[in-house]
Amino acid sequence: MTVGVLIAVAGKLEPQLVRALTAHRNEVSVVRRCADAQELLSAAAAGIGGIAVLDASRGDIDAQGLAELTRHDVATILLAHPDDLERTAALGAAVTIPLDAPAEEIAEHTAALAVTREKAPTSENPPAPPGPTRRQLRDEEPVTEPERDGRVIVAWGPPGSHGRTTLAIELAHALTAHGSVLLIDADLAAPSITARLGILDDVSGIATLARRANQGRLDADVLAGAVTHQHGIDIVTGIGRPERWREVGTAAIDPILSLARQRYDAIVIDVEAVPWPESDSYDQFAAYPGAARDALLAAADDVLLVAQADTDAIARLIGHLTTHPITDRDHVVITALRDSASGSDAATSVLEVLARFSSVERATLIADDKKNCDAALLAGAPVAAVNARSPLASMARKLAGELMGQAPAEAPSWRNRFWAKSSPRREA
Repeated sequence: MTVGVLIAVAGKLEPQLVRALTAHRNEVSVVRRCADAQELLSAAAAGIGGIAVLDASRGDIDAQGLAELTRHDVATILLAHPDDLERTAALGAAVTIPLDAPAEEIAEHTAALAVTREKAPTSENPPAPPGPTRRQLRDEEPVTEPERDGRVIVAWGPPGSHGRTTLAIELAHALTAHGSVLLIDADLAAPSITARLGILDDVSGIATLARRANQGRLDADVLAGAVTHQHGIDIVTGIGRPERWREVGTAAIDPILSLARQRYDAIVIDVEAVPWPESDSYDQFAAYPGAARDALLAAADDVLLVAQADTDAIARLIGHLTTHPITDRDHVVITALRDSASGSDAATSVLEVLARFSSVERATLIADDKKNCDAALLAGAPVAAVNARSPLASMARKLAGELMGQAPAEAPSWRNRFWAKSSPRREA
């Protein structure tokens, strides 16, 4: 069975490649000669072809485009300028070949890829090892810093998860006691870290990183240029307007997190809680709204499930946990705990409800700290910078220690422990 080939190359190479592929008619057949990458993507989305051969030197294909081809089960061969092979190889194609290679050589690689696709992986025929990473391609360069394996912590919650961004900022500040920290505003619906910390920055840090990742040009220098340093934290600012959500595609998530893990001990990410409205206007080549959030949640080492201590927010949290059972990496955090919203003995009431209607056996409770949060907002700083003894700052330090593997000094009973986390009087 032959595999259909989509071609998007320019100049004299196109007819030469078509002729060369006819010598491998038992393995491949040319099904579409496309004018550009966009036409090729359309053909792939229509189910035409199983292999794509593209000229990457024209600049109309990036990592997100390759991810779309992969989603449509199309393997990709990229033809790159000899001086640009390293960057092009980092985009994620199955094969990368110099653009000046003979058409016959390109055809041989195409036929070999077709044979590989037809063979299902078995114990006798294991899958080919992955291609070299960008770091491996550059292994001749001296490494001046030790490699890290940073912990990725994502703050999320169901709609109405009051305090999620504030908690992310406070946790990032507390984690600076355990090493270097990167705080990423990946809330593509309502980014607010920039405003909360008083950062005057017209350039979106996360959009810059995503764009360079899609181009295969993301490195330590790009990351260093995209961050803003405040209060001991390196901060990647958000997109500014939700209409720009398409600029942060799923193909950029893995390269960004991989580089961040190498450079930082902890990465705290704030993602949107609100559901995106359904629409028929999303084109077939753009990620759906919320795709980047889902990719970040899937890649996280720890997920903070944040909900406010009132009946509506707790009900939404329980509804989420009904369809998404809690796992070892999930940490339930209840904010703004107060008797006026949860009844007398608020801590016990909230814990009993969670235990009865969900699988939550442990939660972090944070007492209402509105006064200190308001002061921090006016100061454009973390709460700990305004009042280090505040309930929120104290709990953030404890949570940071637990996430980084440092258990609390004392281990009271579960009921007393939860109450200690929720009572300002016990946080001195």
